[in-house]
Amino acid sequence: MIFQDSLGAEISNHRLVIVYLQSSFKGIRLVNHSIYSLDKDQEINNKLQSVSRFIEDFKKENRIGNINIFTGIPDDLVIYKEIIFPIAVKENLRSAIGYEMEKHIPLKHDDIYYDFQILEEDKENNQLKILLIIAKKEAVDPYVNFARSLPGGVSGIEASSVSLSNFFSFVKQDGSSRSLENTPRFFHSNKQAFLSLFSQMEKNIISKTGILSQEPVPAFALALKGLWNVPFNINLLPPEYRKKPGRAGYYVMTALAVIIILSALAWGGSSVIRRQMAVNEINTEINRLGAEIIEIDKMQDQINNIENRINNLKSLSRGYVSLSDIMRELAQILPETAWIRDFNLTEQGIQITGNAESASELIGIIEASPLFKDAAFLSTIVKEKENKERFSIGFKAELVSE
Repeated sequence: MIFQDSLGAEISNHRLVIVYLQSSFKGIRLVNHSIYSLDKDQEINNKLQSVSRFIEDFKKENRIGNINIFTGIPDDLVIYKEIIFPIAVKENLRSAIGYEMEKHIPLKHDDIYYDFQILEEDKENNQLKILLIIAKKEAVDPYVNFARSLPGGVSGIEASSVSLSNFFSFVKQDGSSRSLENTPRFFHSNKQAFLSLFSQMEKNIISKTGILSQEPVPAFALALKGLWNVPFNINLLPPEYRKKPGRAGYYVMTALAVIIILSALAWGGSSVIRRQMAVNEINTEINRLGAEIIEIDKMQDQINNIENRINNLKSLSRGYVSLSDIMRELAQILPETAWIRDFNLTEQGIQITGNAESASELIGIIEASPLFKDAAFLSTIVKEKENKERFSIGFKAELVSE
């Protein structure tokens, strides 16, 4: 992302570190950074008010306007959990994780913020290895409220161990690295790992980032999220509270492209043929840029439409059956002799495939449920070994009356 700027703000118990980065054709450069002391014994909301003032002061001192801000929170507020899922749930992975959450952690789904990263896709064993990052709402809500109240908004919240993983991937320019030694969980449990890696790579770090000490590293990595495609893209800030991405960089690129083309035209000389060739090239480029600008505007319209749909869905969400309700109802109504081997949820409805001793009875059982309707076989019943019958049934979820 060229001609963009980004701010990283690492908030710990005793200090605030702010790093200001810019990107250009030459790459990403460190513009400025500052370290502010915080009272470690101060109440968290009062402490975050001080953080807000420091950030605004930093922006004024560096003449920073509207900018993407990525915030780091203390590492002891999050926990990490590696879990395995079948590849079949990849398309609905977030829903599947939400449904299975309470099986893996002793916390209720509604009491946490979480995000996840696919660490490995094992196609041979049909498995996905997932890194789950969880934080209690009670602990993180002050930071969420801080993000909502900060002028201009905040683009993301994550833990420092995540940013450290991204930092060393950036320095090595190996964003595809996914070994366990490079995961946020590794830095979370082994603080000496950071000191050791920094010492080993100090010369490369200085030449690559301009950082001369360890303190600004997490904040530098936080700011990277606005300028670089980070390997661990974790965000604990709910989507509805995130700052909307700006399009200033796209407009700057378009303006520079037009300026370059016009400069090329002036340099073209007095030859009629060369001038005409330059004019043709400019017209072609302007048409291309115009089409790209139209596409950008269309994308913005699509984003607005999606936001409106999300808001509408939120207002209606109480009237629809959730995935967890569907799975719970099927588990309760289907006989113990029936097994579901495949479950598929789409906008058209629900499809289940499996085996049962008497598949013909399942239609009536599903229809009798107050949550389901329009049950029908999608294929003929096939008799298999041990008197089992293979079935494929489709049905829809009923609206729940308010």
